[in-house]
Amino acid sequence: MRVLIAEDDPVSRLLLIATLRKWGHDPIVSCDGLEALSHFEREDPPALALLDWMMPELNGPDVCRKIRSTFPSWPIYIILLTAKTQREDIVAGLASGADDYVTKPFNHDELQARFQVGMRVIDLQNKLAEKVRDLGLAMDRLRLMQQAQKLDALGQMSSGIAHEINTPTQYIGENIRFVQESWTRIQPILERESSNSEIEYLLKEVPKAIDESLQGVQRVSTIVRAMRDFSHPAGESKTPVDINRAIDTSIAVAASHWKYVADMETCLDDSIPTAFCFPGEIHQVGVKGAIGENYGCH
Repeated sequence: MRVLIAEDDPVSRLLLIATLRKWGHDPIVSCDGLEALSHFEREDPPALALLDWMMPELNGPDVCRKIRSTFPSWPIYIILLTAKTQREDIVAGLASGADDYVTKPFNHDELQARFQVGMRVIDLQNKLAEKVRDLGLAMDRLRLMQQAQKLDALGQMSSGIAHEINTPTQYIGENIRFVQESWTRIQPILERESSNSEIEYLLKEVPKAIDESLQGVQRVSTIVRAMRDFSHPAGESKTPVDINRAIDTSIAVAASHWKYVADMETCLDDSIPTAFCFPGEIHQVGVKGAIGENYGCH
């Protein structure tokens, strides 16, 4: 373990260095408070610090306060080394942010016992941090599962709606095409009466109305097909996906988001082979791309 020794007295400093090395630790040495504080600004700060109370630049309690205010979430255990034995001084030292104290000249066994307490606390803090990380990962997985379940339910509902819309749309389309075919037979007869203004109006407007109706039915059919493709269940297995059709599906589903603010142009390569992937995820990516980031599409 990396342990900071902040001690301006050379004899005490050498004794602490030798003791920590004997215990198997890696001591980092500072002779004043500012130098001690600089070690906590590095990539690999010490986990435990032994700070002398009386030091040049910054004393031990001031270093404690700086550490606690600058790095509030770091699991640093701080032991103050002090010749002060008054209760008020000890309380003030602990209030500054120290976790423990050892009076000078220190007893070897007492220092080792308090040092081991610090090591146990650090170990518990590290285990707690690991549990928190594991809990965060578990919560992320749970949110993803919940999202997948919602998407699956939405997909099933969309598939049912698409089926219900598709059947009457087919009837409407067939009837309009029947009217279109019938109109081609009736039109020559009506053209003989073209001198009649009402018939002349019908000859001009009825074909346009039929074409617009067929375009509308085709548009509905495209949306229904897109809903059916988009509602593919978010399963565990990958399937072959036609990327071009997935793009067309995403564009159709997202049309309401972009059609009033942008023009959509596609340039698709018909030679692209099918991709082995998750259809639901491909459609979601396609919709996000079709919508554009903050509608920032042109």
